[in-house]
Amino acid sequence: MKQLAKIGCVLISLLLVNTVAAFEKENQIYAQLLLTGNAQQAKMAAQTIFNKKIKDQALTDVAAEALAQSFKFKLDFDPDTQAWLVKALGQTGSRRYQMLFDKDLYPETVSKVRRHMSSAMDNLSSKPQPSYEIGSIDLRALAQSIKKSNLSNAANIDEQQFASIRPGHNINRVVKLLGLPSKVGSTFGHRRQTWVGTISFSLLQLDYGNAGAITFHFHKEVHNWTVRDVKVGLVKNGKGLDDFADHPLVKDDLRAAKVYLQKLFNEANATELDLDLAAELAWAKRDTEGAGDTVAWACKLIGSSSRVRYRGVIQKLLDTTSSRKIRKYAKWALNRLPAGKVEQYQLGDVHKDKNEAI
Repeated sequence: MKQLAKIGCVLISLLLVNTVAAFEKENQIYAQLLLTGNAQQAKMAAQTIFNKKIKDQALTDVAAEALAQSFKFKLDFDPDTQAWLVKALGQTGSRRYQMLFDKDLYPETVSKVRRHMSSAMDNLSSKPQPSYEIGSIDLRALAQSIKKSNLSNAANIDEQQFASIRPGHNINRVVKLLGLPSKVGSTFGHRRQTWVGTISFSLLQLDYGNAGAITFHFHKEVHNWTVRDVKVGLVKNGKGLDDFADHPLVKDDLRAAKVYLQKLFNEANATELDLDLAAELAWAKRDTEGAGDTVAWACKLIGSSSRVRYRGVIQKLLDTTSSRKIRKYAKWALNRLPAGKVEQYQLGDVHKDKNEAI
């Protein structure tokens, strides 16, 4: 039995390696966005697939698995993200994903998603295709495999090559020159528009370790990500924020915690550990004098995540806090967390197994 288990592990490892290798180089970046579990980043990937008319099956299979898992409430994606994933798969015209456009199979989807499912079904090619098998991709294992392969690349980046990247270069040129980043994420840009005010829009961010980070905006005229800003030689914390004891939300410093929560909210790149600790902080400090601003930002971060698993914590916070301000933002967060049959986060869980939480 042990021998069979070893053989099984080897086969799974080989399958993951082959899956990573199958991505067209740039498309691995969009796969990473889909694999974060972050609804905003998954939507960014889906919008990219749709706008660039990407047909790479290795990538669209990951999008299909993410969509299927969100339909099963295993990924907490809001309806807008689900709709974009349907559009992304629909533009391929492939019957491979037909089952994901069948409204009868997913009766709990909202009208917006169902509308795009109908459009995708109408766009299907007449050419027969074997159906995608839901569950054939282990999203978590694939994310770890990609992360492992990209870390070694980022460690060997030539700093002169990195410094040669300029605003206006497209993502294809950057990846060809530097290879794949160690980390992929998102942030927000802002601009003033007459009669409207300040408008926020999503930006793609690629982290190349000690060499620096590059921010891209999506250029609609050329249908591609274009360099907006280059930060050379970023100073890194050796342990990183994955070191639980050094996490800003664990230290008893409300001001530092608020700054960190604001940064996560503005950049839309909170990890599950960040969200778990934000929930713990909000509950622990709900009636602490002077903690109202920090707890309010924790509520805003959780609400912006669209993660169903935090509805219970936020409802409990709303029902018990004596702070009017915290109740206001707990209600704001609750209105943005979709309902779903998902196992709820239980207060204290994050402290039971630190390594698993990261």
